[in-house]
Amino acid sequence: MTGTIQSPYTNEQMSVWFRGLLTLAWADGHFDEAEQSLIAELTHHELSTTDKEAALEPVSPEELAAVLGHDPAVAENFVRTAVMVAVSDGAYSFCEDELLHNYCQALGIQVNVLQVLRSKICDPSPQEAPPTTNGDSLL
Repeated sequence: MTGTIQSPYTNEQMSVWFRGLLTLAWADGHFDEAEQSLIAELTHHELSTTDKEAALEPVSPEELAAVLGHDPAVAENFVRTAVMVAVSDGAYSFCEDELLHNYCQALGIQVNVLQVLRSKICDPSPQEAPPTTNGDSLL
């Protein structure tokens, strides 16, 4: 008897899951070290080398739903890990929100679970311009 734990997910499910997480991590144009670390931790031993090569392709909400959407528990588990990836870098962007919303819709998950996250959306545009103070010091 070996000491490995059997995954409850098929290789196809894990491949699409991994691709979904990567697609989400790249949604805002930044694949941050925290996102890389979390995805590696969540999926490190789950994919074969062949599946990891295929995982570089983005996954559409429809493709994700075709593989993960048949079992509500699997779909919910994917969304939980996707939310973890989306907030792992400390910022939740409009791009990540839109993709998560589309994933939830395709998987048949109530999108109202994202309402709390939406209140935390970080818009990068205000950070690009220095704050104005009308002559008052910020200190």
